[in-house]
Amino acid sequence: VTRYGKTWIMVPESFRINVTGKLPRGVYAKDIMLRLAGMIKSDQAIYKSLEFRGATIESLSMAGRMTITSMGVDVGAKPAIMETDEHTKEFLAGFNREEDYREIKGDENAQYERMI
Repeated sequence: VTRYGKTWIMVPESFRINVTGKLPRGVYAKDIMLRLAGMIKSDQAIYKSLEFRGATIESLSMAGRMTITSMGVDVGAKPAIMETDEHTKEFLAGFNREEDYREIKGDENAQYERMI
């Protein structure tokens, strides 16, 4: 007999981080996260969801985007996410995985705990 229990998952509050402007020469995606870490205290993003948007994020390569999302844990966040777009499609196409593309867009009416 197989029994299934209950799994409780806490849905984290969200921070929306808008990043705009052209990155100066010698400034990279990692620097965006280091700047964010300097803006928030070490305990403010624990168990939060970080949602990155803005023209700067849209202009980043997939490597840059992965750098930012993988560093979310460094500020205590559970997920760090970005919208999908043409860069995402091209990245998947490079692995013959075009059929795996899913459009992910933020809800313009979402309520955020904090906007940066």
